[in-house]
Amino acid sequence: MRQPHGIVLLCLACALGAGCGDKGGEPLQPAARPADAARPAAPGKAGFAAGARYRIVYTASETGQRGLIRDVRYEAELQPDPQDPSKIKGGGHYAGKVVYRKANCRNAEPENTVEVPVAGDLQGEAFMLGDRLGYSLITTDWRLMPFTLNPAIYGDTDYSSHYADTAEKLDAVRGSGSVANIFEGVPITGPSSVQEREVVRSAGGCDGDVVQKIREEVTIVPASDDVLAVPDVSVAKFRGEKVVLDGSRSTPANRLRQYAWTLEPDAACPPGMKTTRFEGKRVEVQLLCPARATLTVSTEGGGRVSGNGWSVFSVAHAGAPGKTRDTKAVGVPLKERPWTTPFRQDSSFGKLTSVPPLQALVRPGDESAYQEGNSYGRNVCRHDGLEGEQYSGHAMHMGPPAGKTNIEKAVQLAQVTDPNSPSKDWWFVQDRSFEVARAALVHPDLWQGSAVHAENMRRCAGLKGDACGFRLLMDQVRVHEKLHGELMQEALLAMRRNRQDPAQVVEAMMHRDRQELFGQALGRISAADTELEKAGAEPQVRERMKTVENGRFQQDGSIWLPLAGSKPPQYRQLRITDFSGLGS
Repeated sequence: MRQPHGIVLLCLACALGAGCGDKGGEPLQPAARPADAARPAAPGKAGFAAGARYRIVYTASETGQRGLIRDVRYEAELQPDPQDPSKIKGGGHYAGKVVYRKANCRNAEPENTVEVPVAGDLQGEAFMLGDRLGYSLITTDWRLMPFTLNPAIYGDTDYSSHYADTAEKLDAVRGSGSVANIFEGVPITGPSSVQEREVVRSAGGCDGDVVQKIREEVTIVPASDDVLAVPDVSVAKFRGEKVVLDGSRSTPANRLRQYAWTLEPDAACPPGMKTTRFEGKRVEVQLLCPARATLTVSTEGGGRVSGNGWSVFSVAHAGAPGKTRDTKAVGVPLKERPWTTPFRQDSSFGKLTSVPPLQALVRPGDESAYQEGNSYGRNVCRHDGLEGEQYSGHAMHMGPPAGKTNIEKAVQLAQVTDPNSPSKDWWFVQDRSFEVARAALVHPDLWQGSAVHAENMRRCAGLKGDACGFRLLMDQVRVHEKLHGELMQEALLAMRRNRQDPAQVVEAMMHRDRQELFGQALGRISAADTELEKAGAEPQVRERMKTVENGRFQQDGSIWLPLAGSKPPQYRQLRITDFSGLGS
């Protein structure tokens, strides 16, 4: 279950300025511009020190009712941007510890004091505002250590429902820890400049204030002829897309003769993926899971690739001034595709035309009327259950909407052929085609204009509301049939919260064998279909009907139906005991 991770992410987002939703209070924007301050003019003429690198270190801590963040440190080393001399860019990382205390001081959740380490990569950009440095540090991924709810504190209580929407918000939250000071900037007073400040905001109705302490340090690293590897990675892509590994900002550009990359699959990748090695200043690579990229640059000429794939560099002669190569590693994040299984149910009702007319039967001997075999309504797949027999036999439609469900077309697979990718030759689910699409059908005799409707309305003359059993029956059938689909939707949302929605599961599937992957994907989809069918089955609907509309349908009443085979129709009174238990 991934909700605990979401809890930590939400806490970090609040503390670093993403706003806290239902927790109240104003969102915190680090180094926000005062309301009466004018936006700075274009970058000043002071400019950057020629060829120098700028190291930015941003640390923040927060105390208050909504959470506690300790020693969160953002660090980036920025260099001149060849395309825009007015800016400097570069990569870096952040690391720290988060303690999640309470989602809201006004709820009944117990405290949790478990420290959770967090770390990840970031990309930075800065420009000069006269004698001040304005900058932004944008996180590109999240890495959290394993986190579980402390049983000594939480016991067996399940708090996952409180964070039911965590999975849906996860992508947005992942990037919300980014920090910036783009309005006031940091005054550059020398080789090392430090600025410290506090931001105080309301605790959103809780006791006390939330206090954030911020420290910014900018260090100017003088220009030199040292070889420096600067690996840049494109903003996190979705699984199966290509990421860009770019070493073009490595220095000194005019002397570098080789750019060698090593791409190592992350620990989260399945066993069997291999580390790859290749060369190029700027390379695109298709990935199925995160990786670690190491760039080695060299001024020594034309290295070659050895039999084991490692780049072989010539070594500088004894006494040669300066270093001739440099190596630096950076994370290559990858995002899950935001797949979920679509659900929809028609708001209007269709007619169940494939069943016999409603009728009453008579018991031999006492001539009492009873009913048997009447189908008042049905809930079907809207793609292949509206015509013919009006029966679909499944909860989830697989394959294209037009036509019968086809499990063989539920997923589309593709293979990675990129020789530079650790995922080369692996198969993955490139796309999926399945959804829960429902429609509620009602017997034609329960529609205005039918003979049965007219006869019952005649006999209900003068009766108000549910005193007319036929009115109650018409409402009951419509609520009952819609409830089949609504219970399926509830089950699907529960799967989604627990990361078991079949679309979420197959999104992450990959395998070296195509048929094995196909079988695994169809297995999960079929299992989910069975779960949804069970969730929306007749026993579950009848049980829920007992409490629908405050138990409205738990009452008796009478309807009038024509005797089977009577011509002209002879209507007999049928006594219905407990309308809530009346099935389809």
